[in-house]
Amino acid sequence: MKLLRRDIYAITLHSASKITKEIQVYLIKGRDEHLLIDIGFHSASAADELCTALKQLNVELKDVRLFLTHLHVDHCGNAQHFAPCLKEILASEWDGCMITHKLNKTTAHYIRKNRLLAGIPRSVCVKLKSESEIFEGGDGVFAFTLIHAHERLNVGDYTFEVIDLAGHSPQQIGLYEINEHFMFAADSVLNQIYPTINFWMEEFSSMQDNFDTLKRICDFDCEIVYPAHYGPISDIKERCMQTLDHHMKKGKYLLDVAKQGSGTAYDFAMRMQWGRQLNRFDRLSCPQQWFACMELLAHLERFYHLGILSRELIDGHWYYHIKE
Repeated sequence: MKLLRRDIYAITLHSASKITKEIQVYLIKGRDEHLLIDIGFHSASAADELCTALKQLNVELKDVRLFLTHLHVDHCGNAQHFAPCLKEILASEWDGCMITHKLNKTTAHYIRKNRLLAGIPRSVCVKLKSESEIFEGGDGVFAFTLIHAHERLNVGDYTFEVIDLAGHSPQQIGLYEINEHFMFAADSVLNQIYPTINFWMEEFSSMQDNFDTLKRICDFDCEIVYPAHYGPISDIKERCMQTLDHHMKKGKYLLDVAKQGSGTAYDFAMRMQWGRQLNRFDRLSCPQQWFACMELLAHLERFYHLGILSRELIDGHWYYHIKE
């Protein structure tokens, strides 16, 4: 646990996950109530770490409002476990409904559907289930309060505006302090690595939303940003531009590959080199293969809606080719 600034603490929670080893959740102490930003992995050890930190800060769960930034299990996994003890849980509409199963469609549903659209072999999805916590989480049955972008939250001496950070998830949200000019940005922009951008469904343009979010963050007067992983970001505009450049280069590479012939997201992934070591796709771990294909699918859908690519549904797979 680390004091970041007056009454604001970063609490590091750990996991045995093969994908994400730790996360920073944030506690903002108020007078009569407190705000917790995200709650960590679905595990007893992460729950114990959080309870230990709250006890050290003399914070009782009954006085805590939980602000869930998005639906990924490292951020919301323990929400169901703590829900009966918390004062209130706040979340965006789509992510909140996914977390609490109010859409009658689970993450597993989208994994099965998108595996087919991307042309990913069934064997990859079977292996993914055994190697990754992507399917895991609590049963998710608890109430939450819907919160929208531009709403304001007062905690102690701070006034936060809810901000739209869509892209990494369909309705990811964060908080911006309007007087002292700092931001809690969840997984929208990170130090060291670039957040994954996954295709979810046709109603959401994940990659375009990601571009719009990064540009929108650049417009904020922001002295420092606190993301969920890899520590604070002091020059947020530079990091946003680096992240945009990364995705633009990946998109250009994908179009160059598409010029060689039509294919699915999986077909294109097999033709590309990955990572700093320029690995062949089949040398990536199963979770890495999954996220690579979902990010390519997000790029392909953006190019399709921009009129650069055509798309055809064949045997349940989306095939893309350069538009004549």
